[in-house]
Amino acid sequence: SGMDVPPAENAAWINVSLPTVWHAKNGKHQCGWLTRTVETADLPPGRRLLRCARLPGHSTIWIDGVLVARHDGPVSFEVDLSAQLAVPGPHRIAIGMAQNDATSWAHDATRYAGEITLETRPLAAIDAVRVLPSVRDLRMGLEITTSGVPDGAQVQAVVSHRGRQVLSIP
Repeated sequence: SGMDVPPAENAAWINVSLPTVWHAKNGKHQCGWLTRTVETADLPPGRRLLRCARLPGHSTIWIDGVLVARHDGPVSFEVDLSAQLAVPGPHRIAIGMAQNDATSWAHDATRYAGEITLETRPLAAIDAVRVLPSVRDLRMGLEITTSGVPDGAQVQAVVSHRGRQVLSIP
């Protein structure tokens, strides 16, 4: 399929800016590859998340020649690469993209690769906040989902409505 292993660093790469639409070379497409080398010493401490706004078809994510993730479909996704990028030094990230068959590449919409970013997030983070209102009881609650928060840590929150504080936790 062409996605069994990333091409060598000395392959005939061309520079592209994302987002982009893949263009046929000699009218044929089997797969496309994106690659970049990152130096982890240059990154701030925290969780390393590869965010892919949109990749066509079937995608594979490789770090230093090792397959670390697979994804199907042209929807946004993210992959936590913290473990793979924990060792200091340069690391090669390669992303392979393929369609089921050559006719899948016929339309620009299926060949579109969106923005791809490597983000660093704090080790302790708020992942989601859900507001739980009760009009009947005139109450509001919050459900806060966190990650990487040490045992015994506390969350403080203030909720305001039209400039007036309506809820304070704790």
